[in-house]
Amino acid sequence: MIAHSLLVDGDLQIENNHAARDYQPYWSGLLSLHFRQRGIDRVIYSIHAPGFPVLLLPFYAVAGHWGAVALTIPFAPQSWLIFHEMPAALVMAWVAAWLFGPLPAQAFTWIGRGVVLGVLPWLHMKYSFLLVGATVCLLIRL
Repeated sequence: MIAHSLLVDGDLQIENNHAARDYQPYWSGLLSLHFRQRGIDRVIYSIHAPGFPVLLLPFYAVAGHWGAVALTIPFAPQSWLIFHEMPAALVMAWVAAWLFGPLPAQAFTWIGRGVVLGVLPWLHMKYSFLLVGATVCLLIRL
């Protein structure tokens, strides 16, 4: 729903998308809203982080919900599921390579690494712990 709202409405407000039942093409039942409380503007935003829907957005824009399901398959055994753990695992694999690889001299490289690490909590808040741990390890390495 977040990817749909970003594509159709250009926002993260999902309440109107649920009210219009925009999910009907891929879910025949009633889809409940996942939220804790209304925003300060009295609108409902999803409790889920928007990073992963942003990754799905190009595929969703090209081929609808089938594009989000079929074109973003991380590994063959998980071909029927979509997990935000796959992009997070990729980031952490890069962190491991950065920890054991040669130290780059350019500040631009370190800025890029910081941006990549900054993606983690946008995928899911549970990755904040990975962000802190990776940052500490990279700072020690630096």
